[in-house]
Amino acid sequence: MPYTISTPNPPTQETASAQNHDFHFGCYEMRGKRKTQEDALVWLTFEENAFASLTPEDIGHRLWTTYQHLHVSLSPEITAGTTASTTVFDGRGNLITATLADAVSFAAIYDKAGNIHRVIRLNSVTHSPMVPAESDRIKKAGGVVLDGRVSGILAVSRAIGDNHALLRKAGVTSDATIDIHSLSELISNSSISREEVGSIQIITTCDGFTEKAPEQTKEAHEAYLKAKLTQIENPSTLSEEELSRQLASLALSDDSRDNISVAIQTLTADSLDAGTPFLMGVYDGHGGDGASIHVATKIDEEFKAQYQLSREAYAKQEWSVFQKVEIYNRDHSDRKIQPEEELAINPDSSDPLDVLETPSSESEQSSSDSLDELEASPNELEKDSSHLSQETPLPKPELDVVVDKLKSITLNYQQNLNIKDPILKGKIETITTGLITILENPTLPNQDKIQAFYQYLDAPYSNGVPYSNDAPYSKDASTKNIDIIKQDNTRVAKNFLKFVAILAATILTGILPGLLIMGICYAATKKHPLQLLQTEGKRFANEIMEEKPLRQYSMFNNESQPLLKEKEEPIQDQQPPNTP
Repeated sequence: MPYTISTPNPPTQETASAQNHDFHFGCYEMRGKRKTQEDALVWLTFEENAFASLTPEDIGHRLWTTYQHLHVSLSPEITAGTTASTTVFDGRGNLITATLADAVSFAAIYDKAGNIHRVIRLNSVTHSPMVPAESDRIKKAGGVVLDGRVSGILAVSRAIGDNHALLRKAGVTSDATIDIHSLSELISNSSISREEVGSIQIITTCDGFTEKAPEQTKEAHEAYLKAKLTQIENPSTLSEEELSRQLASLALSDDSRDNISVAIQTLTADSLDAGTPFLMGVYDGHGGDGASIHVATKIDEEFKAQYQLSREAYAKQEWSVFQKVEIYNRDHSDRKIQPEEELAINPDSSDPLDVLETPSSESEQSSSDSLDELEASPNELEKDSSHLSQETPLPKPELDVVVDKLKSITLNYQQNLNIKDPILKGKIETITTGLITILENPTLPNQDKIQAFYQYLDAPYSNGVPYSNDAPYSKDASTKNIDIIKQDNTRVAKNFLKFVAILAATILTGILPGLLIMGICYAATKKHPLQLLQTEGKRFANEIMEEKPLRQYSMFNNESQPLLKEKEEPIQDQQPPNTP
């Protein structure tokens, strides 16, 4: 997907700009009256259903953690800091803004005639030591505010970077404030009807733009931007790059002494509820450009890693909001994390799907509890995987039974799809149809069917084309079929994914390539195959091979429609194999 990253190169560069006409984005950066440029910005788009399984609140949590990770990952050699204003549009009519310090984001509403109707600052606060709440927080942390600066040094009270021990001990933090707005809400609170709206522009700026506002308040910032837009002739008809340039020039003419950066994304009237998701951020460095460049160049990969996690997998991270409830609730009194939310997450679980299953005996529970963590990371998936074939052999599979199982669980998933998003539902129906087509192919031997089934799950989504040996996968496609299924947050989807992962890690280790097994297991469950083998292995394999109804795994099926006919003899418990 298209993206733009603008960083100072060289730091003395006077201006930089960009325009993407297809996606209605443009930006302009001006060094202004500073000797060097320390601002950086980023804009990127996402696939249309990137956030289908996330609520706006979930996205806000991921942004909050993204900022924390960007701070922690900053090189110790970089002593500079940066403000941060990042806004995400989820493609479903919601704006989520994460703020640190005094960079700001706005929504400007135009009518169909191009008149500016209202400007709303999306961030409810800025973080200055002169703000009473921030001053109190700094004092409680043991810091002081001198001449409007933390410890007499820093003019902002929150930032990414600024790793001086004196500042961090004085209360400078990377805890973002998250604000969430629906476009419908913004419109309904304006003197304009939905039918009269021509477009909405998301405008993000550094504090160099708002520096000369009469006051550093939300209302004053809104009035300042609206006044500048009113000064510009027909602003809604200009390219986003040109409008950004004119806004920056007006701030400079007001005698702004700082770097000035403006980024604009236009949402047309027909894209307010179903537009392309995007992220846009401006990062105003201070003390150098190291921190702002770090954030602009790394936020894409860090945020992507966060939003692709399930809610439960996200929650168990050290820097998730569920691990920092007191801190998060301090800044979000209107959207506090409630105790019942914490209990529902179960952060001690290494697998978000574990809550779906209860061990059948104390010995099995004990065995599971005593296992060392063996979670795979994406980098580990590139390592040698030969150990997967060195485990104690499991019963040799009767491949026709495996094919029948895969077909039954796939049909069960397809028939029980319960997704409100019609686009995501259509994609998953295409994928499951492709999987069933593979398993029903009369020309393929069973072993080839199984291999093709898993390879298709691991393949990039083929733009609606069902399975074929020559499926025209796009070389730059970034979303695999299994990743699309993961966007379905229903239990039946989780059960399907866990079933195919356990099957791969247990009885198919001699059929599937080791790296494919590792990739499927990690994508489906965030577990290493060895962990699945130990916790689920022999019982699961024996029940399949003996054609019994998977009593321990009844969650994978409709219990009223067992996959296989039950025999008379009872299922014998099996102990998991020893870890090598």
